[in-house]
Amino acid sequence: MAKIGRNDLCTCGSGKKYKKCCGKNKTVVSMEHLIEKELSDIQMDIIKFAMKNHQEEIDANLGKYLKEYDVPKEVKELYYFFNLLWFITSVELKGMTIIAEYIDEHIHTFNRQKIQDSLQTWRNVTPSVFKIQQQMENDYVIVRDIFTNEITKVKVLEEEHNIEPEGMILGTILTAGEESFFFATFLDMPASASVRIEEGIIDLYKRSGKATPIHFMSSSFLEVLDYFLFGQVEVSIDDLEWIAPQHKEVAVDYQEYMKAYPLGETATEMGILLWHKYCMMKKPSIKKSAIYEAALVYLVDRILSVGGSLTQKKLADDFNVSSSSISSKFKDLEYVLSDEIKKLHDKLELDEFNSGEADTINEVLG
Repeated sequence: MAKIGRNDLCTCGSGKKYKKCCGKNKTVVSMEHLIEKELSDIQMDIIKFAMKNHQEEIDANLGKYLKEYDVPKEVKELYYFFNLLWFITSVELKGMTIIAEYIDEHIHTFNRQKIQDSLQTWRNVTPSVFKIQQQMENDYVIVRDIFTNEITKVKVLEEEHNIEPEGMILGTILTAGEESFFFATFLDMPASASVRIEEGIIDLYKRSGKATPIHFMSSSFLEVLDYFLFGQVEVSIDDLEWIAPQHKEVAVDYQEYMKAYPLGETATEMGILLWHKYCMMKKPSIKKSAIYEAALVYLVDRILSVGGSLTQKKLADDFNVSSSSISSKFKDLEYVLSDEIKKLHDKLELDEFNSGEADTINEVLG
């Protein structure tokens, strides 16, 4: 085949010179690929920069998390990598995230203005959760942010990644001009898990008390990751918003007492969520926390055990309070939380109750 000169007529039949027609497009495509490759290399360089300069802080953060959650051995490497990506974009060290630190130190080393402009937009990125709205040609997907409903067209740079329409994605979107792509990689789940993931994570956000989705994802990403993969997150007292420190103190002491309770963690979680709901609704002024703790234990026991297996007298001895004071606070808890208690009775099979119903509790009380 004869080589086409830049000043020859374009073979497409447009009547234009090759350099002004398909030759121009070829140059544009080549430049786009060049910039895409450079931005991909920069992402890997950011990760190397983080590991070289901040591995101790990253490892300490993940180590603390792995102690709190029972992460299966086979997914620990995955947890580490996504913890790393989140840490780079969302955790401030000395007032600055790692990605912002990298940009400040390296932006002057890139000659292309488009690269510099793109890096500046990466300073304040945070991970989020997206639903796949449409799979397009040329490796593009249309996704919807579940928190903001913002629609974004994203290029999937990983050829081997098969994405299922209506599925879910957990990742961080970076932009470069009009293009968008995920930072390093992303997690995706099939459409069959979409309802569970979207409703569950929105519920976690609402219960967190965080002002914005950005604040929530910045502070609670690993809990979201856990829920995204496994569909269940233990209730953390620290993650709930408490109106007064005395309210939180009741939850902490209740949790400690319930460690010996025969129905285990699910009963403990139920009590914490019920107590949090009560505090939000009643805003009680607490003078003696032990009374509320005993009444809460009694309430949960009544919900889970037909007729109740714990007596007010026993709880009065355990908490060093009077039976009458427990009775009074129990009745108040029962009255204020009557709707929630009814929903629990309607949802739960009391004689078959076990830790598998944790999602049901979150659904009812969230």
